[in-house]
Amino acid sequence: MAAPPPPPPANIPTLPADLFRSAEDIDLPPTRQMADIGGSQQAPVRAAANDTSPRLPVMAPQPPMNLDFETQPPVIPPQMPRDEEPPRSRSGSRSHSRSRSAADDEISRSRSPSSDRSSAEDEEDRDYSRWRHIEEDRTEPCQDELDFIESRPEYSALDHEHWQKEAFFALDDPAFTTRGEGRIDWVIHRFNGTKEEPNKDSILRSQVVNIGGFDWQIKFFPKGNSTEFLSLYIDNLTLASPEWEEFEEFNSPPFPFLKGADNTWIKKRRSIAAQVAINMYNPAEPRTNEFRSDATRFTKKSADYGWKYFSHRDDFHLRRHGQRQAMLRDDKLALTAYIRVVDDPTSCLWDPENGDRFESSILNTSLRPFVGRSSFQMTIVPLLHFTPFRDLIKRMTARDQGGRMLQQHLYKMYTRLVSRSHRRRGLNSDEPSDGAQILYHVSKILQRDIEIAEAARELLGVININSAAVHSNRLQTKTCASVQEAIDKLEKPIATPVLLTLELQRHEFDRAQRRWNKLTNKVHISDEIVVSGLRYHLFAVVTHCGHLRSNRHNCAVRVNDLWYSYDSDTVVAMTRRQAIDAFEGNRVAGGKDIAERRDSPISIMSDNDSDEEVIYLTMYVRGDHLPLATPRSEWWNVPEWLRPESQPGLVSEPHLIEASANEDVSAGAMEVSGELPSAPPLGSNREPTSPRTEPRSLVVGQAPFHDGAATPEHIHTDGEGDVVMSDAEDVRAADEVPRNCTVDALGRDYYSGGYLNSGKYHGHGHLIAINGDEYMGDFVHGQKTGTGKMTYANGNTYEGQWLDNKHHGQGKYIVASTKTVYEGGWKHGQKHGDFVLRGTVTEDDRAYCTICFTEEINTAFMDCGHVLTCRKCASRVDDCPVCRKRVHGRLQLFGVKMSME
Repeated sequence: MAAPPPPPPANIPTLPADLFRSAEDIDLPPTRQMADIGGSQQAPVRAAANDTSPRLPVMAPQPPMNLDFETQPPVIPPQMPRDEEPPRSRSGSRSHSRSRSAADDEISRSRSPSSDRSSAEDEEDRDYSRWRHIEEDRTEPCQDELDFIESRPEYSALDHEHWQKEAFFALDDPAFTTRGEGRIDWVIHRFNGTKEEPNKDSILRSQVVNIGGFDWQIKFFPKGNSTEFLSLYIDNLTLASPEWEEFEEFNSPPFPFLKGADNTWIKKRRSIAAQVAINMYNPAEPRTNEFRSDATRFTKKSADYGWKYFSHRDDFHLRRHGQRQAMLRDDKLALTAYIRVVDDPTSCLWDPENGDRFESSILNTSLRPFVGRSSFQMTIVPLLHFTPFRDLIKRMTARDQGGRMLQQHLYKMYTRLVSRSHRRRGLNSDEPSDGAQILYHVSKILQRDIEIAEAARELLGVININSAAVHSNRLQTKTCASVQEAIDKLEKPIATPVLLTLELQRHEFDRAQRRWNKLTNKVHISDEIVVSGLRYHLFAVVTHCGHLRSNRHNCAVRVNDLWYSYDSDTVVAMTRRQAIDAFEGNRVAGGKDIAERRDSPISIMSDNDSDEEVIYLTMYVRGDHLPLATPRSEWWNVPEWLRPESQPGLVSEPHLIEASANEDVSAGAMEVSGELPSAPPLGSNREPTSPRTEPRSLVVGQAPFHDGAATPEHIHTDGEGDVVMSDAEDVRAADEVPRNCTVDALGRDYYSGGYLNSGKYHGHGHLIAINGDEYMGDFVHGQKTGTGKMTYANGNTYEGQWLDNKHHGQGKYIVASTKTVYEGGWKHGQKHGDFVLRGTVTEDDRAYCTICFTEEINTAFMDCGHVLTCRKCASRVDDCPVCRKRVHGRLQLFGVKMSME
C-alpha cells in the first residue's frame, strides 16, 4: 500500500479562497475561449458553495472529454490571426498597412467554405465586434520627452497643405491630369460610448462629399473588419449606386474582333483612378496623428478601398513615446480623407493585381494575353498587330507547321479564345534567342509560300547583315545617344521595307576582363526617324529582362495614342513615358553603362527586372503606310482546322479559365514555352539531343543562309500547350556542306565560321562562349577537333591539338597567374607522355598536385599520412612516393590549404 503524500511545509501561505473564481465574477475584457477537442466551447463552471477543493481556472485548457480518434479526429484549436509584413503598395506610396477593398473581404468570406467553419471561429468573429471598455490614457510627456519631440519636425493634422503633398504624389506624366481633388473632415464624438450607453455600431459612415464628379464617404469599422485592428475605407458611392453601369462597349478596340465570331462577352470595365489618404488624429491635439496613403482604381465591384489593419484596437488609445497626447481623448476621434481623382486615358493606372490577370486584361484592354515571356511570343505579337502582316497570314496556304503556328496565334488574338491549359505550369524554355532571330525564321516561313513571298519581302525585307541593322550590323548605340544618330553612323546602307526592324547594341565582350557585359546605357528611342530619305514612325519595341542568358522578353505596341504592353499572362495599356521612356536605359553612377556583376544564369537569383529591362529591338512603319487605323472587326475565312469544332481545347468564356487552371497536370501534359525550333546552344560541347528544323543563327556572310531543315523528334509547344512547330512537312535532305556564317545575337555565344545545316560548327571558326572562353580553330560536327587556341575566362591559354572538345596530342598550356608553361603531350584532356615544364616556383605552385600540376593538393595517403596529390591522381597511386609504403586508403581533406615544404 502506497504511503500518503507528505503534508505541505508550514511556511507556505494558504491560497486565497477567491483565486480560482469564475470568469463571470472577474471584470476582464472578453477573450477568445479555447476550443475543446471537438471544436465546441466549454461553458464556465462555478464552484459549488460547499465545495472548497481547488479547481482549474476557467480559462485554462480543458482536458478532452470522450476522446475517440476512430470516430472523430482531433481538431487543433484555431490560432489567433497573426499579421504578416504588409505588402509594398503598387503605387509606390509609403503605405504601412495592408490596403484593399472591403468588398474583397466579403468576396473572400463568400468563397471560403463557411459551412465548415468551426464554432470557435464564429465566436472569434463575435469577439471582434463585442463592446469593450477603453480606459483613456491621460499621461503627459516629461520634460526630456518634450525636448525630444521638439527636436524633430512635427506636423499638425490641420496642416492640410503638408498632408496633401504627402497624399498626392507627383504623377510625372503629362498624359495623366487631375479631374478633381478634395478632402472629407469628420469628427466622431462618441467613439466607444460608456458601459451604460455603449456605441454598438459596427460601421460608422461620414458625411458625403462630391469630389471630381463622384460622391465619396469614409467608412470606419471601429471594432475591426473581422480583425483586432481599426479598419478604414474610402467609399465611392457613385460607382456603387444602381444607376452606374459596370461595363460599356469597346468602340475602338486596339485589335479587331473577328466578324461572325461571338464577342458579345467582351466588354470594357468602367473604372476611375484616384490617390487616397486618411489621417486619424486627436481633435484636442492634432499633432498626434497617424497617416496612410495609397493609389488605386475603383470599380463597381470594388467601390471602396482602404486599410483593414490601420491601427491595433488594443493600443491605439495609449500614448506612445514621442506623442504629446494619446490618440483618443474624451471619447473623440477625428478623421480626414484626401482624395484626388485622376483622368487616366489608359484605364489601367494603379489597377490592383489581386484578381484574375487574364480577365483583367480582357476587361481593361480587350486584348488576349499570352503565357510566357519568350522572344517568340513577344516578337510575333507586334507583327500580328500590323494590318498588312495580318493580311499576309490570312492569305497563307499554311501547308507546313510554321504557317499554321502563325495562323493559330492570329486566330487566338481575333477571338480571344484561351486553351484549357492556359495557366498550367509547364516547362519554360531557357534557351535564349532574340527578336531578330525570330524575325528571320518568320520571314523564311512566309517566303516558302509562293503566293505571298514577294509581298513578305516588301513588308519585312531580308533579315541579314547585308540589308538590315541586325546582329553584326546592329546600331552601335553604346556610343550614340539616339536611334537616329546611330542610323546616321551606319557603315552599310540598309534596306527600307514597310516594317523596318532595328536592333540596338545591348551587349559586348570585354577582352580585358574576359566577360560578356549587358549594356544598359540610355538610348533615346525616336518617334520619327529618317532612313535613306524616307520617314519612319515608331510602331513597337521589344525589351530584354534580366541577365544575358535569360529568355525573358516583353513588348509594347502602339495603337493610336496608347501603348499596349504584353507581359506574361497580362496586357496593360500605357503611356509613352511608361512603355518607352522607362526602358530606354539608365546610366549607372560614375558614368558606367554596364551591369556591375558577372553575367551567368546563377545571377537570376538576384535579378531585378525593373532595373535591367531595356529596349533592344525597335519596329518602325514607313510613312506611306500611315495612319495605322484599326477597324473594330475584320473578316477572315478561317481554315477548317482552326474552327472551334476542330479544337475542343479552346474556350471563350473567361470564367472557364479558372476551373481549367486548377486541374492537375499529368506527366504527359507538361508544356514548353513557345519558340521556333533551333540548334543547340552555340558553343556547347554536347551533341544535340534531337535534330532541329532550323538552327538559331541568323547573321550570314556572303552566302545566303541555309534553307534546309532537319526533322525534330519532339513537338515544340508554346506556354499554353499549343503546338508551335513540329515535324516539318517539307523536309529536305540535309546538306552537309559547311557554309560561312556569323552568329552575334543577344545573350548567345558569338560564332563566326563554318556551319552545317544540322546546327553544328564545322570547319575553321571563332567562338566566344557566354562564360568568357574564347576559341579559334577547327571544328568537326560541333566538336573542337584539330588545331586551335583556347583562351579561358581566367586568362589561362592552351594552343595545340584537340579531339572531341579535349586537349589531345601536342600542345602548350600557360597558367596566367604564375606564367608556368607546360609543353608536351595530352591524352583526352590529361597530361600524357613527355613534356617540358618552364616557370618560376611560387608559393601557389607548392599547393598544386605533384603529378598533374593543375589541381590543388587535397588528399592524404593512409596509413603514412603524406599529402602530395589531388584526389584524382591519388586514386592511381599504389605506393607512397615519399616513404614507399603501401597505400591502404585515401582521405580527402576539406577546409584546409596544403602546400609542399
